Amino acid sequence: MLDLKPIRLDDLNNPHNLLQSRFWGYLKEAHGQAPLCFEITWKGRADHILVLLQQVSPVLKAAYLPWAPNLEIEERQRAEFLSDLSLQMREYLPKETLFIRYDLPWESPYADDEELPADHLRELRMNFGSSGRALRKAPTDIQPVDTRIVDLTRSPDQLLMEMHSKTLADTGPCARRLVDEVGQPLRFRRQTQPQADDGQPVAQETPKRALTG
Repeated sequence: MLDLKPIRLDDLNNPHNLLQSRFWGYLKEAHGQAPLCFEITWKGRADHILVLLQQVSPVLKAAYLPWAPNLEIEERQRAEFLSDLSLQMREYLPKETLFIRYDLPWESPYADDEELPADHLRELRMNFGSSGRALRKAPTDIQPVDTRIVDLTRSPDQLLMEMHSKTLADTGPCARRLVDEVGQPLRFRRQTQPQADDGQPVAQETPKRALTG
């Protein structure tokens, strides 16, 4: 059985999760989003969650939980847990709240698969164990959908050849700039002090390419 109770933002305690921290709540509040905080207890384990109310239209809001909840939940219990949490949370949300969005920190059940199944099949799986089909696959992603481990023992040429085309398009100008200006191929080095000027031209060019590409 899940128990939910509201708490103050000052009492939020998630020091190891930036997107669920007091700092993030105050930051988003300064940018027009309303933070709500709760303590949840489920099967003897407690957690704090930060919910951000976002305006999605002049009259409607969305409740967004970035990288939450922190509790580790077995896959077969996730549908029941999220459905119960959503129903209880609804009592504290404004009546104009259209939906609750979760960006979950849990490992995807498809982490080892080469390709993802169709959305309707993913929805069937994510609702397994619940009494209905209230959980829906979001059409777009906000947080990074996966993580890549890069083997830095490989040569720069090998790393560049295996990059995704979009990543390569953003990385290529940096590599070419180093070759043109230094006259040497791309090299990696350990640096104790950041050099902000090194990446400034590329940082300025990247959003321009995104707008015109």
